[in-house]
Amino acid sequence: MKNDEMQTETLKNELEALKASVASMEKDISKLKLVGKSAAILVFSNDYDRLMLAFSQANTLASLGVEVHMWFAFWGVVALKKETLYKGKSWINKIFSFMLPCNINATKLSNFQYMGMGKAMLKSIMKKNNMPPLSTLLETARDLNVKLSVCMPSLKMFGIQKEELIDGVSCKGAADFLVNSGKSQITWII
Repeated sequence: MKNDEMQTETLKNELEALKASVASMEKDISKLKLVGKSAAILVFSNDYDRLMLAFSQANTLASLGVEVHMWFAFWGVVALKKETLYKGKSWINKIFSFMLPCNINATKLSNFQYMGMGKAMLKSIMKKNNMPPLSTLLETARDLNVKLSVCMPSLKMFGIQKEELIDGVSCKGAADFLVNSGKSQITWII
């Protein structure tokens, strides 16, 4: 009986500490005054871990009331692909299409690849810690109305067709990013 009482008391103390921690975080978040602000995030990497960071930050900002616009350029355009098409492409664009990851789930880590074991280990650790996979972060961003745009010159350079992209993506030029980032209170490049 004494052991049960000790466990109950320990749980009560942990719950109180957790409540205090949440209250402290809520107080800190309210100080940020982010509601109504905007953020521009330029993503030019197709590395799994960097895309995780980009979408995690975008989702956090969007959940705090920030209007978030993500721009994907160069290698980052891969994050918005749903499939790879070859028909109607030049031979060089077919080669690019073959070499680039076919979608967000096929991206690789920036470091510690070890023939794919690094990514598998990272995903295992993420699962054990109840962290969502990259594809879920992308869907969450869409659910939170994060605006997704892709650099049109990058699409042309890699021979990626609009039909290869996920639904709801805008195709824009560099000037659009510059205008948006100039109006934003937060601008990140990942």
